[in-house]
Amino acid sequence: MEIKGTLKAGGICLIVMAVLNVLLDIIMAIGYDFPMRVQGALQKNLPYVLAHHSHLTLFLTYKAVLPLLLIPGAIGAKYMLGERCRGIGLNAMVFAVVAALTWCMSNMIWPSINWYAAQALQHVGYTDMLSYLLVGGLNSFAAIYLGLYLKVLCLSLWIFLLGLAGIRSKMIPNWLCYFGIVLAIIVWIMLFLRTFLVNPYVLDLGFNLFPIVNLWIFLLGCFMLLPPKDRESH
Repeated sequence: MEIKGTLKAGGICLIVMAVLNVLLDIIMAIGYDFPMRVQGALQKNLPYVLAHHSHLTLFLTYKAVLPLLLIPGAIGAKYMLGERCRGIGLNAMVFAVVAALTWCMSNMIWPSINWYAAQALQHVGYTDMLSYLLVGGLNSFAAIYLGLYLKVLCLSLWIFLLGLAGIRSKMIPNWLCYFGIVLAIIVWIMLFLRTFLVNPYVLDLGFNLFPIVNLWIFLLGCFMLLPPKDRESH
């Protein structure tokens, strides 16, 4: 009974996280032209976006804590795999926890540090060097190294390992497993190209796969809500 409740709670968390992630992205893109409006010189574009759209920080705050739902979802997925894939499931869960925490940290910079930096840049008028270090340096650390490299790598490893374990345990549909494995490999190729062949500070590259990742997470969550007999029949 306890495992059944864990599976249901994890499935609901994954569905809610995936749906709200996409919904918040759509609202911020249409209503506030975010994050497109802040591409380029952040120390110039950031004050306008955050200072003139006070309600944007509310949506950014929601988006910052939303990845925490990945943790109970990953725990539920681990239990769904059963004892046969205990080792792979445990490793996958650890990568999911790291991905969730780095996801939160990379998103939290927007309604916190970037918000106050925008106010300072607008009203105080920091020098170009100080604003470059404050805004450019912190965003490079949070958005690129935490939010892109570490988060995306750990998230793709979680999906990849779940795909392998799902094929072995027969507890996840093969089509969803292969979908996740192929998606993870594509993400690794993009990370390689981004790291070695393009400018790593271009923020808008590599994020177009996130709607597909959210779709995979949504499908996994829906499947976790099925009764055990229906899951095994797939």
